[in-house]
Amino acid sequence: MLDELTQYYGFNRVIQISQLIEDFVFSIAQYNGFRSWYSHEKSNVEVAWILIRIANLYYNCSAIIASQLCPDENCLYEPTYYTKLVLILFSLFAMMEDLVRNDETIGSSLTSYTISTELKNISLKLVIPQLALPERKWFDLLNKIEEYFELFKTDVEQNLNNNEIYSNDHDKFLIPFTKDAFDPSNVLYTIFSRFEDENYILALKNNQQDSEAVIIYLPRLNLKFSIQGQKIKSEDFKDYRLSPNQHINTLFGLPQYLVIELDIETNNPIKFNRKIIIPYHPIENKKAFFSNAIQFNLDKVGKPAYFSYEIDENVKSLNSETTAGSLYLALLYFKTVT
Repeated sequence: MLDELTQYYGFNRVIQISQLIEDFVFSIAQYNGFRSWYSHEKSNVEVAWILIRIANLYYNCSAIIASQLCPDENCLYEPTYYTKLVLILFSLFAMMEDLVRNDETIGSSLTSYTISTELKNISLKLVIPQLALPERKWFDLLNKIEEYFELFKTDVEQNLNNNEIYSNDHDKFLIPFTKDAFDPSNVLYTIFSRFEDENYILALKNNQQDSEAVIIYLPRLNLKFSIQGQKIKSEDFKDYRLSPNQHINTLFGLPQYLVIELDIETNNPIKFNRKIIIPYHPIENKKAFFSNAIQFNLDKVGKPAYFSYEIDENVKSLNSETTAGSLYLALLYFKTVT
């Protein structure tokens, strides 16, 4: 289902264009009579924060809805889409119970809100039926949006003075995991952007003034790594760290994986085997001619989100601890040799 919801968009891309969408929502608010929000009972900072929340919700909802209603479109934010997407957003405000419940003024104003266009005023009650969606499809759409926010909700605060974004969930500041924010030669960017779509990677730092990440979190795969000096330690595999050697002598043609190794110091001559983490993506049937490279559908993530295997360096094979992992491994081997 994730490919339907986030085919074109991810969390980091929301951060990248949040300023653009924020400005757009502010212009809507100022043009359409939302100035009444600026009362003595509510400070400008509080109002600005509400509008920023609306901006981010608008962006996410409109991306989901555009991909559902216009699956063949590129979901570009052309002016012709604005009115429909904004109308749909406000029609879905009932879903956002926290905002409506905590602010009766905003909640009541949205029920009868009218958006002004260059042609005429359009009432929500008049426009929503014109979308001509069957009732069942509306419920499906609402369910998918609710699931999206349940899966990817991140409690964040944005500092309006320095544009820093703080994650309350992680008690850290966010660094957008993009080529612009990271040196592409940085080992973190090189390894993790190969393993997961950069739009689903959260890099976190301790303080506003810091430039280096201390946590790398992959929400789609539910994997977390902490940076401790020169080590990148796994939070999910006890006593394991990211291996400096990411090469494996098997499954040639596998494009996405991480290799981890035990992070222990011992005089024991027994060599501990490394582990490999492979995301559980559906495999596409199409393959490049004369190539054994596996083509994953990167928009979808299965359950579980990944499988881990022990690497037997002697016989150059992978060992699974679960039946499901063994079946997926057999499929991977089959796809790399056919």
